[in-house]
Amino acid sequence: MHTNMQKQTQQPNRVAAVFQNAAISLKVAHRTTFAQLAEQLSRLAEIHGELMCPVRVQVAAPAYVSGNRQRR
Repeated sequence: MHTNMQKQTQQPNRVAAVFQNAAISLKVAHRTTFAQLAEQLSRLAEIHGELMCPVRVQVAAPAYVSGNRQRR
């Protein structure tokens, strides 16, 4: 049996970063670690100049309900 949540397409994770010479928004694989993300941003900084502002990370995550939680 499939629920509505299982039928929905999972939204991609995205990262937006502003470098000295460019603003970039990119998709990130669902299992990417923060260490891998930092490495990728470092490589992009070599091309586009210094990272100018904090990185905004949006993670698409399904709602979680604990199995121990009582339902109302």
